[in-house]
Amino acid sequence: MENANIKINHKKKKIHIGRKEEFEQVQFKVFPKVREAVKIFKSKNINKILDLGCGLGVNSIYLAKEGFQVCAADIYEKYTNIVENKAKK
Repeated sequence: MENANIKINHKKKKIHIGRKEEFEQVQFKVFPKVREAVKIFKSKNINKILDLGCGLGVNSIYLAKEGFQVCAADIYEKYTNIVENKAKK
């Protein structure tokens, strides 16, 4: 995986796209929407995924195990380092 350069608007403290209940979850498992997306991506022969805001990489690792080429990025370098280490295992 390559490191990504990301420009951040620091005036916004939190950015979330999705349902409120998803935002409040601590994510240690793959969201059902991601599993559904995998089926769609495979049906359309999509093989490259950009995971912006990857966090600890739960979805990124899942997608990679499903055979996708994943580029994971997060504003916290610590998180991308964790994901990179997980991906090497």
